[in-house]
Amino acid sequence: MGRDATVWRIPFDNIPEGADLDEYELHHVRIGNLGMVMHLREIIGTLPDAQDRFVILLHQVLHHGTLSGDTIERQQVEALSLEVASLPDGHDADLDDFKTRFGELCQVAINHGSNIDF
Repeated sequence: MGRDATVWRIPFDNIPEGADLDEYELHHVRIGNLGMVMHLREIIGTLPDAQDRFVILLHQVLHHGTLSGDTIERQQVEALSLEVASLPDGHDADLDDFKTRFGELCQVAINHGSNIDF
């Protein structure tokens, strides 16, 4: 159990039932197990003005370690990307890794005009 994020070639609801999902996946990121999600949430939550600066990250991305079925709508992806980009470098190795991988996922979603699904 844990949290994963995916950008699909078409909206997930439009993928035919029984289709090979790998054929529709543009980019996938494993955020981590519940422990990693809570670790990242704790680190980000202690940053200055975190509740104002990282609203999407804290309330939609890292709010729950195992829940799937959540979506960041394409209209929010640009704002999410800015939140990710503003995370500090060198603060924590896990945070650095998350920033790089999740930042790449956001860029794919922006370039493709897609949602990010969990």
